[in-house]
Amino acid sequence: MKSKTLFFFITGVILYTIVSCRKGEKDPFLSLTPRNARLLKGEWILIKGEKKYTRDLNPIQNYTASFSNDLLTVTHSNNPGADTSMLYSMKIDFNKKGNFTYTVEMAQNIHFMEEYWNWQKTEKGKTFLYAPINPRFVLGGSLWRVVGLSSKKIYLEYVKTDVATSLMNDLYHEEVFLEFEKK
Repeated sequence: MKSKTLFFFITGVILYTIVSCRKGEKDPFLSLTPRNARLLKGEWILIKGEKKYTRDLNPIQNYTASFSNDLLTVTHSNNPGADTSMLYSMKIDFNKKGNFTYTVEMAQNIHFMEEYWNWQKTEKGKTFLYAPINPRFVLGGSLWRVVGLSSKKIYLEYVKTDVATSLMNDLYHEEVFLEFEKK
């Protein structure tokens, strides 16, 4: 009887660990390390990213920004003369006290910021990371859906639709996807 009880207890602990640690579709299938511990280990380096920005009434402002191999390329579908490329890098370091620092190097200018972060869950059970990464640095947002978090990579997604302040009927939509790798 004791061996059955011990077996069910151990099985329950293993199943709970699997369920509690895997929240995103790109999370590892089996991890004994909770997401918080995976996030707090070391510095994260941006390795890939993309932002799509569209405006309903002002399509000349529509653009796509893509990042790969230390190069940020911004292309404008309705204004090709405004296309540009520049050197770009981003590093983020989360700490246990709820602070994080990030450094952005863009077109040979370095910006260092310190902000607060925390986990947030929605009614659908998806886990979000509140980390206000300043949008003026092209690839940014505040409430990130954590699509995947392993000990070596983190995949973040930010989607927002809102009304542009300049024109009350002008909706804008932005989608940002970022992939970071552990340094």
